[in-house]
Amino acid sequence: MPELNIPSSYNKTKYMVKNLGLDYEKIDACPNDCMLFRNDHKDDEFCHTCGASRYNKSPEVDSELEHSKKQH
Repeated sequence: MPELNIPSSYNKTKYMVKNLGLDYEKIDACPNDCMLFRNDHKDDEFCHTCGASRYNKSPEVDSELEHSKKQH
């Protein structure tokens, strides 16, 4: 069986993928996977389908964090 040639870190993998011309874009998504916050909805704070918030409230700090991001 041939030996696998897998990069040893996430950053090396990201660099390799970008050099192949396969760059990706990070897009926020509804935590229930109802919709993506992109194009006309890139500044929306709530899902249009289920009403879920785009952000998590952090209990220690009053800051907002994205629920999830999708890569394509």
